[in-house]
Amino acid sequence: MAPSEGEREQFREAGFFVTERLFADELLDRIAGDFERLRSEQDAAIRAAGERQGISLEGRNFIAGIDEKSAAGRELCTGAGLVETAVALMGPDLRLYWNQAVTKAPRSGASFAWHQDSGYHPIEPAEYLTVWIPLEDSTVANGTIWVLPSSHREGLQEHVIDEQTGDKVGYQGNEPGIAVEVKKGAAAVFSSLCLHRSGPNTSAAPRRAYVVQFAPTDAVDPNTGERWGGLLEVARGGRVVAG
Repeated sequence: MAPSEGEREQFREAGFFVTERLFADELLDRIAGDFERLRSEQDAAIRAAGERQGISLEGRNFIAGIDEKSAAGRELCTGAGLVETAVALMGPDLRLYWNQAVTKAPRSGASFAWHQDSGYHPIEPAEYLTVWIPLEDSTVANGTIWVLPSSHREGLQEHVIDEQTGDKVGYQGNEPGIAVEVKKGAAAVFSSLCLHRSGPNTSAAPRRAYVVQFAPTDAVDPNTGERWGGLLEVARGGRVVAG
């Protein structure tokens, strides 16, 4: 479903918006089951190694390449409704740049620092699209995302690494941002240049989100001139070509 003109305007001005319901509970529940399996495997590896894996901590997990690990995840991230939203906001020729599970364990899932998604790996053009899809209602209590509206207008910020968590931190000011609570079945859509963070999960249930990102097909790492990230083409000339 293409975003409304009001949603497009909010995306241009504020750098984000929250959609109406886009996804069926049945599909999200299948993805959640796959996330639990993958999270359990990663937590076991973290415990065995006695240290974090990248930016994953036990209870705060980032698991990339879901399209290759979950049939339900691939169905969602290459589906016409989601890809059409991306085309409307980012242009006619797109690829699946990155997709990952982000889970937070009950009462122990840690927060995640202010950052821009573009701050994690260089890409040209610098802006791509992030779609943040909760697999259950996301709330302040369970660690939903917070954004700094209109921060995408300031361009890419310098990011410094938090040595303890591995987080790249792109903002250390005093602005609190605004909480973006999202109902199951809907999504938060934002520019990869929009500063955002997430709080801890203080609830009694897990908080799971599927993060799906789309970039122009020909976007490259400016340091190498080569395309980086996922190369699965999802739209060509404005038409969906994967799914």
